[in-house]
Amino acid sequence: MTPSPVPFFTVVILSHNYGRYIGQAIESVLQQTCVSWELFICDDASTDDTAAVVETFLADPRIHFIRHDTNMGQSANWSGALDLGSAPLLCLLHADDYWLPETLQCVHEQFLQDEQIDLVYGNWLIAREGIDRLVPARQSFDQTLTGPQAFCHQITRNVWLPSAMFVRRQLCERAGKPHPGLRVHVDVEYHLRLAASARRVRAISKTLTVYRVHQKSVTALNAAAGVLHREMQEFPEIVSHWAAENPELAGELPTLRRIAAEGLFSAGVTASVNGDLAKGGQLMQRAAEISRAVRLKPKVVIDRLLLRAGSPGYRMFRYIHRDRITA
Repeated sequence: MTPSPVPFFTVVILSHNYGRYIGQAIESVLQQTCVSWELFICDDASTDDTAAVVETFLADPRIHFIRHDTNMGQSANWSGALDLGSAPLLCLLHADDYWLPETLQCVHEQFLQDEQIDLVYGNWLIAREGIDRLVPARQSFDQTLTGPQAFCHQITRNVWLPSAMFVRRQLCERAGKPHPGLRVHVDVEYHLRLAASARRVRAISKTLTVYRVHQKSVTALNAAAGVLHREMQEFPEIVSHWAAENPELAGELPTLRRIAAEGLFSAGVTASVNGDLAKGGQLMQRAAEISRAVRLKPKVVIDRLLLRAGSPGYRMFRYIHRDRITA
């Protein structure tokens, strides 16, 4: 496939201290069977060898390097990147992920089949540090959804990976920019807004991306810093703020609150079983406040009663959840 005067795709690679991975990400763009793309590498003030690695690729006129002098954070870096380029189709590739060679060609064919399709997403493989074997994400889908249907689908399944989803630029303009106050949930919240603003969403079963799981990922670092638990509490209200006025979306908000509360309660159980009763109790109490459905679940009621029953109750609680005890 020869390049067109106006590229089909504006590809954005977001990076912060991923010099050890970013070369593979860039190579995966260069190896695409569809060559009609422009690439913007947006580096968020890395202190490692990212710049040196990227420099080796800049002889290709399609590749552009933007380096921020101060760290902006993922949301701001992503927001600025959405204004770059001129292609009608936008795609985000995280610097620690990479694409399979036919990804862009396959996605472009999907957009050509229906001008109402605003977003295409596919499957991925999981690469874990220290393990040679790639593991399929084991998601099976081949369907076209309306925007509200995709919104519901995302709440209950969360099947969109940023590096395996592709959008029309016009959809991003309708949905706005990523939420500036979120770090762990910034992609999930933005994906819900994209779904809510989409005409049609196409899910394909083809594997498009290799998703790398490692201890220094943005998600892992923010979880370790305590950001995850805070955002789990805030996230349902942020979504409700813009979704509640749309009847097609508002009916799904109780489900969103329940799922968020279940995750928060589970985090509280883990903290409590490992001895941090103050933190665990706080998380479980907040979960019960977020969702009445969670508050009334028998397992939740039993856990909370056991924690109030003194030493015998706590011993029983730890026995029930013994699989969560960390060494």
